Amino acid sequence: MNMQPVDQQVPGRGIKPLDSLLRHTRLMILLFIGILLAGVPLVFMLGKPSYQAVATVQVSPRYMKTLRDDIELEFQSNTQYLQFIEQQRRTINRYDVLELALQTLAARPGATNNWQLPGETARASIERLQRNLQVSAVSDSYLVQVRLEAEQPQGLDELVNAVVDAYLVRARDERIFGADERVASLKARESALLLQIDSMTAERTTIARELGVTAFNPAEKNPFDMRMQKLQEDLASIRLQRLDAETKLAAFLAMGETDLTMESIQDSILSDPGLNSLKASLNQRRATLVTTASGLSSEHPAWRDAQDELALIEQEISSREAELRERLRSGLESRYRSTVTQASEMEARMNATLADVSARSGDYSQGYNRAISLSNHLDLLWGELDTVRERLNFFEGEDSSAGFVHLVTPARPALIPSGAGKKKIALLVIVAAIAGSLAAPLLLDLFDNRIRTVNDAHRILGFAPLGWIVDKFGRQSEEFADDQLRRIASGLIRDRDKHGTRSVMVTSVKPGGGTTDLARSLVRCFNQLGFAALAVEANAFRHDAVYGDGPGLAALLDSEDATAVINHSAAQLPCLPVGTSGDKGQLGNLQRLQPVLAALPAHYEFIVIDAPPLLTSSDAELIARAADAALLVVEAGSTTKGELQRAARLLHTINPPVVGTVVNRVSAFHSGGYIELLMQEYHSGRKVAGSSLLPALKATAHALAWDLLALCFHVVLTPLQRYRSARLPAAAAADKTA
Repeated sequence: MNMQPVDQQVPGRGIKPLDSLLRHTRLMILLFIGILLAGVPLVFMLGKPSYQAVATVQVSPRYMKTLRDDIELEFQSNTQYLQFIEQQRRTINRYDVLELALQTLAARPGATNNWQLPGETARASIERLQRNLQVSAVSDSYLVQVRLEAEQPQGLDELVNAVVDAYLVRARDERIFGADERVASLKARESALLLQIDSMTAERTTIARELGVTAFNPAEKNPFDMRMQKLQEDLASIRLQRLDAETKLAAFLAMGETDLTMESIQDSILSDPGLNSLKASLNQRRATLVTTASGLSSEHPAWRDAQDELALIEQEISSREAELRERLRSGLESRYRSTVTQASEMEARMNATLADVSARSGDYSQGYNRAISLSNHLDLLWGELDTVRERLNFFEGEDSSAGFVHLVTPARPALIPSGAGKKKIALLVIVAAIAGSLAAPLLLDLFDNRIRTVNDAHRILGFAPLGWIVDKFGRQSEEFADDQLRRIASGLIRDRDKHGTRSVMVTSVKPGGGTTDLARSLVRCFNQLGFAALAVEANAFRHDAVYGDGPGLAALLDSEDATAVINHSAAQLPCLPVGTSGDKGQLGNLQRLQPVLAALPAHYEFIVIDAPPLLTSSDAELIARAADAALLVVEAGSTTKGELQRAARLLHTINPPVVGTVVNRVSAFHSGGYIELLMQEYHSGRKVAGSSLLPALKATAHALAWDLLALCFHVVLTPLQRYRSARLPAAAAADKTA
């Protein structure tokens, strides 16, 4: 026996359903009756048959467009779509939608509108419809169901269809957020754009008339700039022509001859027809004269006449050439001077024209640039106007589209009532009562924090108990308990042989643990086995009358010569009571306990000390110092796991030489288990295969029947007893008066 933990997995007691039912039969009956009584109103409340009408609406994950998609009508993720479905589900049950549905239904000819009760306001009927209308999304689909239940089927389908129609109207109006306001804003913007375009177009036309331009293209050059450039180019060309003419004139005056591009004066003289005709005739005459003079001498008069005439011919030719040359030179000079004058006049006029155009360049440039700016601005306005009109066309086109939602199945007239009915509800109540009454004992035992079995104590302490004693409820259990007691005694005998243990303190975790009965039973068992034993009551906290009266242990602790007193009455000591102690229920002079125990007669091989509870009285700690061993009694079904843990920590602090535990009053599981099988094998003397389910069920039914009968008698007899108790004094008073 020691407190060293062992590395061992100890199984728990598990769940014993039939045993739990047997031990809590009265709780089962009361709980069963309570659930039945609580379920009676539910049978009448929920057991009414009802009619229902169901309409189905599809919420598409994509906008059903007429012309094209729009970015603001797209869902970017599945989460957004689920949120949209939730929004639509709540929209169907909205107050304004239901109000529109009831108003539409009331205005419809031939419709049966019996939803609003007599004397009920419109708001109250709408709010009642909100509470009763069931709108749910069908899982794994795009459908939403609108369901309404009522006790009467008349007009139920019409009301549901009216609600769905009102919802579709609201959804069509609200599917594009703020469509009406946005259309009005777009139309106002369209009008403003048209006014700006007309104003700018008129201004640009005026500028075009002023500038003489029909179009303004910013990609091309300014016409005025092009004109200025052309004037400057023409002026430069004319200036070059003037310089060329002046240069040619100066060269002609200096050299008397034309340039290479014109026919020279000499060429003109040589090619002159009159001069050439004259030369031809004179040359014939010259040839005649030369021929005549060739045969004559220089002294001959004819030769001289011929020479003179030749000289006259040469002079005539030279004179005619000089005259022609002069005439040509004068003509060319006039021509050159005319060209220079013409070029100078053209240059002067071009300079005047360029100056005039340059003077108007500022106004022209300002007007042209303004026109270009107006053109650019008009392009932007036209683009914005196209966008606005495109958006307006979208709203107009999508106004009649299906959008996101559309009706799939309208509600049809309700023909067959639905609902659980009173029989089904009553059956469910009975099933709930049976299930609750069966589950309560199991849960009660499952969450029970008390020590119930030996294994429970083993898991808490960390070492196996010395023994255990079954709860005594009959002859067989008493005999089996005596056998378990012999096992405990056998363990103490083995410990005495090994460690010399003589005095054993028996203490419980808390009061009422059965230490007195265990101590006296151990002494009796030791004596039966041939080991002399003495029971010593050391429980001044609560004296037990079975030990008798007398000086007892308290007197021995107070006596100076306890050995003489013990030796004098050694033969008269079947047990040693605690005797008279202080008023506080505590023993005094406990430092003398060990000498007193040593002074007890030597023929007592075992001294069993009945000590007070360990967690209640401090005497148990002091007595443990004097004893050779401490035996902790754990009462099954009464000691909690926390109490046993505190007791184990306290024993560990005291640290007695030997520690053991005994689990007392262990209940046998009546529905099967190790203890019941062990008891059956102990009394039958042969192996038992195991308890079957049928006997356990019979025992459970028998216990339930007896408890139910006892409860009925208690319910019936208690009022009778109260009536009789109240009746007897009144009858006695009447007899006395008579």
